[in-house]
Amino acid sequence: MQDNAVDKSVGTYLQSVLNDLGYKASVKAISSNIQFTYIQNTNNNVQISVSQWYQDYPAASDFLNILFGCDPSIPAPIPPSTSRASATRTAWMRR
Repeated sequence: MQDNAVDKSVGTYLQSVLNDLGYKASVKAISSNIQFTYIQNTNNNVQISVSQWYQDYPAASDFLNILFGCDPSIPAPIPPSTSRASATRTAWMRR
């Protein structure tokens, strides 16, 4: 999560819910300058993250292609190996 009051509050709440369910959850707040890159790096073993993402262009494709597409020319916020990307879905979104 980013190192700001809102994300810390959401992260702390999420941690308490997961701990109540029997999971061993921890919270790590990091600078917003590196947060997105850090959570994408599989070497950091991040299993869940609280992130804010704002649309820079008001179109569904601005989110859908990035989150669910498999186009290697689009920088993915989620590594393709762990995302719900599919070639069929990518072709459908290009229509």
